[in-house]
Amino acid sequence: MDQYPIETAIPLTPLQQAVGLASVRAPEANAYQVQCQVDLEGAVDLDLMDQAWHRLTLRHQALRSFFAWEGREDPLQVVRADAPIPLTFLDWSENPTEKQERDWSALTAEDAATPFDLARAPIARLTLVRLGGERHRLLWSLHHALADGWSALRVLQEMVEEYDALLEGASLDRPDPPSFGIYVSWMAERDRRSAEAYWTDQLSGLPDASPLPAAVAADPSPRRHIAELGLGEDATEALRQAGSRWRVTQYTLLLAAWALVLDRYSPGGESIAFGTTATERPAEIPDVGLAVGMYLNTVPLRLPAPGSTPIGEWLGTIQRTAADARHHGVGGLGEITR
Repeated sequence: MDQYPIETAIPLTPLQQAVGLASVRAPEANAYQVQCQVDLEGAVDLDLMDQAWHRLTLRHQALRSFFAWEGREDPLQVVRADAPIPLTFLDWSENPTEKQERDWSALTAEDAATPFDLARAPIARLTLVRLGGERHRLLWSLHHALADGWSALRVLQEMVEEYDALLEGASLDRPDPPSFGIYVSWMAERDRRSAEAYWTDQLSGLPDASPLPAAVAADPSPRRHIAELGLGEDATEALRQAGSRWRVTQYTLLLAAWALVLDRYSPGGESIAFGTTATERPAEIPDVGLAVGMYLNTVPLRLPAPGSTPIGEWLGTIQRTAADARHHGVGGLGEITR
C-alpha cells in the first residue's frame, strides 16, 4: 500500500497519542483494536461491496491513514492519497448453523489477536462471510486511534448508501466531511490558561482516583474484557422516565450509578473521582457530524459523594460537572495530570 503518495499529515490529539503509544509498546495486547459486525440481508455483489468501501476510503482520511512514530518527538497521523482496505470473502453457506457460529467465533477471536501495523495504511481489514441464501455477515476491524464509535456507525451507514448507489449506477451528491486537522487546530486554539485554572481548583487536595477492591495486575499492559447485561424493557423505560423527571441525560445516570458503586467501596469520603471519555464534536466545525476520526477526549471527573443530598440536586451537579470537565479538557489527560 505504500506506493500511494502522502496527501497530508496531522498532529495527534492527546488521546490518540495515548492509545497509539499503548499499542506500540504492547502490540500483542490488542486492547484498542475495534471489531464491527454487521448482518446483511439480501444478495451481495462482492465487486460492488469492494467498490463501495473504496469510495469510503477516498472520502474519509482516517481510512487511509497511518501513524508516524519513529524518530519523532511529536507523532503524526499521515494520510495517503489512497489505501484500499483488503476484503476477504468466505463462503460458509453449506455449513450447518451451529458450525457457522463456532467458526465465526473462531474467526473474530483470530482477527482480534492479529495486531495492526500502525506504520502502514490502511489500519483496517474486512471479511465478508456468506451464511446461506441471501444472508451475509461483515466483519470490519480497525484501530481505535483512527475512529470513535460515532464514526464507525457513520461509515457503516455510508457503506450501505454507497452500495445501493452502485447497484443503481449512480453517484451520491453530498458535502465532503471536514478534515480531522480542523478539529486538531480547534483544540490547539482553546484557552489553556482557563483550563489550567479549572483543573488546579477541581483536583486540589485529591489524593487519587476512587479505588476498587481488585488486585493489581503484575502486567500493566492494557487489556480488554467484554461483559454484557441486559436491563430489560421495564428497567430501560424506568431509566428513561427518571432522566426526564430529573432533566438529566442517560449518560448522567450512568455516571451516577458508577459513582454510587465507587462510594460503596470507599465510603466516608467527601468526593468520588474517576476517568470518563466523552465525544467532542464542536458545533463550530461545519458538517462535523459527517466526519470520521477520533473525536474523543478523556478527562477526570470529581463528584461530591451523594451523602444526604436530594437525588435530583446530586444528579444536576453531576451533569454540570461532566459538562465543565469536557469543556476544559482540551489539553488532554497528560496536561491535566501535570
